Amino acid sequence: MFTSSGSEANYLAGMLARGYTKNWPIVTLKNAYHGHCASQHLSNLNNWNFDFPKLGGVETAPFPDTYRGPFADMAPADQAKHFADGIKDTIDFNTSGKIALMMIEPIQGAGGQYSHPDGYVNQALDHCHAAGGLYLSDEV
Repeated sequence: MFTSSGSEANYLAGMLARGYTKNWPIVTLKNAYHGHCASQHLSNLNNWNFDFPKLGGVETAPFPDTYRGPFADMAPADQAKHFADGIKDTIDFNTSGKIALMMIEPIQGAGGQYSHPDGYVNQALDHCHAAGGLYLSDEV
């Protein structure tokens, strides 16, 4: 299905994932940007948070900041594991244990030019699939 923008595509992806998996929660990362308007609830970047409630069902996992994050002094492989465990913790403690979708930008652009430690996405993906979720790599 074609859409006019990434915002519309992400909104549609969330609705399709919820319909397909029969699960409601969507996991995104703090400091993420996944659009505005209908997909505003998917963005967690401070200057895109407006003074109205977000739609329910979107849970934010820790942002894998390899420069200033809590694991910055670790080797990249260890960082990847610890940050991916943040996805698992978000699923385990903020949801019923089932999710519809995990949406991650391979390189966070609007929140700064951050790439993830090697192995992070694959480990996060394991937690996503174990919770019944689909994965969307949001890169424009």
